[in-house]
Amino acid sequence: MLDGTDSKTVSKRLKNGDYQFGALSGWGADYPDSQDWFDIFVTGSGNQFSHWSNKTYDDAVAAGDAASDNAKRDASYQTAEQTLVTDAPVMFLYQRTGWFLVKPYVKGIKTTPNDDQWLGDFFTWSIQIAQH
Repeated sequence: MLDGTDSKTVSKRLKNGDYQFGALSGWGADYPDSQDWFDIFVTGSGNQFSHWSNKTYDDAVAAGDAASDNAKRDASYQTAEQTLVTDAPVMFLYQRTGWFLVKPYVKGIKTTPNDDQWLGDFFTWSIQIAQH
């Protein structure tokens, strides 16, 4: 049965684990780095509503966060990813997609897979509009 309710009640239920099915709504990367995603599932994270806890995962994320060498960071995050996938405390249901039309004379837009793609973000991109 679906239970429509206000957002404050939903947040309280998620925090307390009082649900059968819940989700992060609208989570997106804050910055283009793996660290931003892995910290969601660390034990005690404010966005980790499954109440899942795994020391191997936590240690791998901490090692990745602390490593200055990219190969070591990637290896640590890969261990964390495999632990998350193996334990499967959550389901990843979809990835949103957005499309925007850009006039041909707008040049220099550079996006990454982590860009929010919200209309307001156009103001933060480096855009050069050619004279026409």
